[in-house]
Amino acid sequence: MEQLKEEVVSLRRSQKISKNELERLQNLLGSAIHNVAGLEFELKAKDEKIEGLEDEWYRCVKRVEELEKKVEKLDEEVMLKDGQISILRGSLRERYFCEIS
Repeated sequence: MEQLKEEVVSLRRSQKISKNELERLQNLLGSAIHNVAGLEFELKAKDEKIEGLEDEWYRCVKRVEELEKKVEKLDEEVMLKDGQISILRGSLRERYFCEIS
């Protein structure tokens, strides 16, 4: 009988230790679930930020392409004006030399 009492006491201690361990593990699990939820929220927020930055990047690329086209057009206009200036200078030189001769 004494041995049975000792076994019961030992089993109750083991049961109490197991309950404490279960509570500790449940608390850890709850904390982990909470952390995962927080990380998922952060991930969603970062995904939204990335999408916004991608949209902004595409707008910037389009703007740069537009500006490159404008610069190319202006370069062509400058070359045309340079050509016109050269023609006018040549014409003025011819008139000047014609008048001198």
